[in-house]
Amino acid sequence: MLRGEWLIGLSASGRALDFAPSDAVLQLSGGGSFERLAPSSVGLVKTTGAYSVEAGAAGKRELALRLDVESASLGPLPLPLLSRSNAERVVLLDALMCVTAPAAGPAGDYTVYVRPSMRRPTEDEEA
Repeated sequence: MLRGEWLIGLSASGRALDFAPSDAVLQLSGGGSFERLAPSSVGLVKTTGAYSVEAGAAGKRELALRLDVESASLGPLPLPLLSRSNAERVVLLDALMCVTAPAAGPAGDYTVYVRPSMRRPTEDEEA
């Protein structure tokens, strides 16, 4: 259910909401690889690598999405990897929306992903 294209809709931290640009996306392939264009203070950063979905401890109904980053770039410029692994707890998952929170980190931080079918049609698509 997680495979495919997800648009990064917004990030929430405490009372602050940050809406992502329309080309911010997370692509999860069936082969276990990912590509993400995520907003940063200097523009969209592209990260690629492998992903896995992990189940919680026995008796708990939890999922975690682990992204193991192999490369990062800003346009044509390679970036140093500050963190090679990123685990996010899946808070909500359905056919159109996925909400995640950091597995370790401050409480109250969330990222909302939506399927492309949830975005507003462009003028070209309406015609």
